[in-house]
Amino acid sequence: TDKAKVSLTADVVGTAANLATLNADAATDTLTFTDNGTTTGATGVTKLNTIAGLTKKAAGITGSISATKSELESLALGDRKASAVAVTVTGDAYTGAEVSKLNDLAGMTAGVVTASVSGDKDQLTTATLSNLSSSDSVALTISTSMNNATLLEQLQDLKAKTSGKVTATASGDIDQLKAGSATSLTTSASDSITLTVTGVSGATDITNFNALSTKTDKKITATISGTKTQ
Repeated sequence: TDKAKVSLTADVVGTAANLATLNADAATDTLTFTDNGTTTGATGVTKLNTIAGLTKKAAGITGSISATKSELESLALGDRKASAVAVTVTGDAYTGAEVSKLNDLAGMTAGVVTASVSGDKDQLTTATLSNLSSSDSVALTISTSMNNATLLEQLQDLKAKTSGKVTATASGDIDQLKAGSATSLTTSASDSITLTVTGVSGATDITNFNALSTKTDKKITATISGTKTQ
């Protein structure tokens, strides 16, 4: 386009490499870009950054990219962060010390972020992972044993932050862990929770305990008392 005279509104489909060569300007052009190619690595990051500077539409990019966590540190969609750019982090997982980098990445796009991160209770919180949502597929590995009411509630909050697998160790009384309690275990059968349950006694507790088997893919450790019919 002639940037001095023309404002362009259009839908444009192509590979990131081709889209990045367009003579458009975010100051004037309202373009909706769809990247239909395979966008990867540092080169792909550079192309997406260039495309972000070619449209003033906030959600103007649809596409995906796969790259390492170090390569993705350079992703800068800026005012285009409402775009549905799906991001897959390849290679090494994020460590607890790198949680802020994962959170920054999640805040860079409205697309699904697929990644893995491990850390302790202080590193993995709703504050440090504020940009994650339940649509993101981020596998969380929590090194701290979640063994009191505060930590069990934190485990609930972290589970709500991702559709990815949660791996953790948790323990508590059946009244804490049962469905409906404030500290109930809200994970699923696809999560790996090493679980120890205490205080299981009688038919009601046994029923509640049995329901916990749907909250983890691991065997549950417990001491149970009751009659033979219970």
